[in-house]
Amino acid sequence: MSHLTFDELQAGEMKINEKNLAAFAASTTPVDREGFLLKRGETKGYQKRWFVLKGNLLFYFERKSDKEPVGVIIMEGCTIGTNKYLRPN
Repeated sequence: MSHLTFDELQAGEMKINEKNLAAFAASTTPVDREGFLLKRGETKGYQKRWFVLKGNLLFYFERKSDKEPVGVIIMEGCTIGTNKYLRPN
């Protein structure tokens, strides 16, 4: 699973055009799933983020109302499941 921020995409770690990716995230392309999830931060534990799944791209935003995603997770070859140890808020 690849987890990249838009800064990393720009740095050339993966050849994806940031403008096209952001446009796809905001487009009227059907959404497979969306909702709040907890994302593990680099230093601050878990952060509540708005996630949008379109095909194999999982975009995440700081707030539900944001138009441009903070990052994207490429979901190639992933298995999705629930974590029974996390308590709902």
